[in-house]
Amino acid sequence: LQRLASGIAVYDGEGRLRLANAAFPGLVGLPPSLIHPGQEFRELVRAQIERGDYGPEDAARIWASVVDTI
Repeated sequence: LQRLASGIAVYDGEGRLRLANAAFPGLVGLPPSLIHPGQEFRELVRAQIERGDYGPEDAARIWASVVDTI
């Protein structure tokens, strides 16, 4: 996985990160320090919402919408 140019991450059934290759942080645009085993997928999404990746809308509304689809 580490040799792949594409970012790859594997989450378990509870939404926790089990493994990710070195390219994954670049794919999601977050620093590697924020990507770690056991991290909940929701934490990653929350960081992206706070950064504005989902648009200029109210963060709470975006969060509710995203959580409903997970």
